Amino acid sequence: MNSSTIERPWLNSLLVIRHGRLLFERYFNGFGPDDLHPVYSVTK
Repeated sequence: MNSSTIERPWLNSLLVIRHGRLLFERYFNGFGPDDLHPVYSVTK
């Protein structure tokens, strides 16, 4: 099994931003760009 087929139920989205530009954006497990994600203490 390669890394692109491994299940990650805890991963809802992956965004890569560099120098203020969005380089990569992908959503998983039925989530999309309009879904809210709990951030808890990430923003401290």
